Amino acid sequence: SPFTVSQDQIKQALAAVTVPGRRQIVNKSPTVMLDVGHNPHAASALATCLEQVSGRRVHCVIGMLADKDIIDTVFALLPVVELWYPAELAAERAASADSMRLTLQEMGARCGVDKGSAAEICRKLVKTVAKNDLILVFGSFYTVADVIQYGVLTTSDKD
Repeated sequence: SPFTVSQDQIKQALAAVTVPGRRQIVNKSPTVMLDVGHNPHAASALATCLEQVSGRRVHCVIGMLADKDIIDTVFALLPVVELWYPAELAAERAASADSMRLTLQEMGARCGVDKGSAAEICRKLVKTVAKNDLILVFGSFYTVADVIQYGVLTTSDKD
């Protein structure tokens, strides 16, 4: 073949690979992190990661499909999230924001007042939370895609 690629180059390239939507940072101040880990195992790994950035309030915009293990997934994140914002998802199998809110409250979680789609909630939070806070957009691919697609991050939001 006309190209020779060394083992080191392959290792370097693989080390640099990131999966969009897994702990993906899309805004710096406040930090907006996207994560599509919508099962207990992924949520547990995410919670461990968030414990490392202690000292910041974590606001979680969450939307999940009704057939997922919502309770155990949320349970893993309860210790690290201060306020939860259930979002409405444009998916037939989605758990409604109201049912998510009820589930969260029954688990002892505090819910924020903002409602709407993940993008709508996120846009509002970017403008209202402290600059050092972390906004976690978490759950189904629909939740994360909504925020990417409708772009929370227009130039006016960054001022």
